[in-house]
Amino acid sequence: MNPEYIINPFGKSSTREFTVSSGSVIIVQEPGVNRIDAAIHITGTNCDVQMIILIAGHSSDNIIITTQQHHVSGGSRSSVLVKSIMDDSSHITYTGMIRVEKNANRTDAYQRNDNLLLSESARVVSEPVLEILSNDLRCTHGATTGPINTDQVWYLLSRGIDKKEISGMIARGFLLDGLKNIDSPAIHAVRQRLEIL
Repeated sequence: MNPEYIINPFGKSSTREFTVSSGSVIIVQEPGVNRIDAAIHITGTNCDVQMIILIAGHSSDNIIITTQQHHVSGGSRSSVLVKSIMDDSSHITYTGMIRVEKNANRTDAYQRNDNLLLSESARVVSEPVLEILSNDLRCTHGATTGPINTDQVWYLLSRGIDKKEISGMIARGFLLDGLKNIDSPAIHAVRQRLEIL
């Protein structure tokens, strides 16, 4: 997929809009950024566009994420994946909008939100929104939220991994899994950033 956009939002500005015909948009939350608004406008036909957002909530963070997949032209695919790890008493609200314009037939849009809770006080709200103005399309969404799997913890303990390291290992693997299907040298910097979470 080309072009590929890799965005690490720094500072106070967290709104990003992309008009793309094909490619990937990858956003990794930086410390101090508690709101991300990201939109992709798919303007070409026979396009394949994906957006991946990776989030880590700590302390009493209140994180708000909104995404929009706006299909202007038909015959295209888009997917949004938002993955978060939430610790302490952090809270995330994710609202994902898929909008398909009137003549954007044969659109295929998918939205997924996966959340890993590292504490019992962490909270997640996931709200999908569909605005469909066409009638020949497929739009789907899904969400998962849960704690670390105890079988994973037991397996790592049985392999001699220190109990203090297990939660971090599983959390990093959970986020890195969101990048597994992207084969690009530019992804290396994103993976390094996630290794220090």
